[in-house]
Amino acid sequence: MPGYLTEHAGYAGHLLGPQLVSSFGLGFVFVPLALVALHKVAEQDSGVASSLLNTAQQVGGAIVLAVLGTVAWTTVADSVSAQVARAAADAAKAGQQPAALQAGTVQLHEDRAVLAAAVRPCRLC
Repeated sequence: MPGYLTEHAGYAGHLLGPQLVSSFGLGFVFVPLALVALHKVAEQDSGVASSLLNTAQQVGGAIVLAVLGTVAWTTVADSVSAQVARAAADAAKAGQQPAALQAGTVQLHEDRAVLAAAVRPCRLC
């Protein structure tokens, strides 16, 4: 689909333009936003209103970043699971056993997991 980033997308062709447009647009938005937010605030309350505006911008940015990170990692996990399923199906069509199920591979991974759990000093590490 056109418009989506792929692993073959270039920086100058696909990312630089939208970043410049976003930064230019946000530069025109932040100052008027502060002016509108503080327009009818009494002088003695302007510090509190300004701090609420700054807090809302910081918390809003953190929430948006958390949501975008969740969406990105969900997309990556779905892509990986689809690729693994496709590879297993291709191996089954060819009459081969998938690489993860070949003799000894699963046991080797289980042994490494047990060893890693034994070496950790605590449950959270």
